[in-house]
Amino acid sequence: MKKVILSVLVILNLSVFFIGCTSKHVEEDLNTNFSEYAMTYTSDDGSTFTLEKDGNVEIGLFRLCDMTGKATGIEKGIITIEVMDPNEESMTLEFTIEDRTLTVIKSNWEYLNNGDTFSFNA
Repeated sequence: MKKVILSVLVILNLSVFFIGCTSKHVEEDLNTNFSEYAMTYTSDDGSTFTLEKDGNVEIGLFRLCDMTGKATGIEKGIITIEVMDPNEESMTLEFTIEDRTLTVIKSNWEYLNNGDTFSFNA
């Protein structure tokens, strides 16, 4: 019985080790991709969208709210972002690199609806 329990513990520890290594490797790859697009974008009304090299995001929507979050992925020129809305609920946004548009994908906050878009200058 002791050998079986010990074997299970060793397997579980190895699984945790491999999961940790995989997550770190993926995170490093994403950070490399984000560094290419790291900058602050602004709009004519003074709203800002800042993407940092490490994937951290700061969004300031004029006369509405300020939010911080993390870029979670990039695919086909679209960066997916997870932020917390002012009610501390998760919100999903997408930033299209080519036309510098921020689109609300998933929101429960009454002032930002799914499909709302904000355009920024370089």
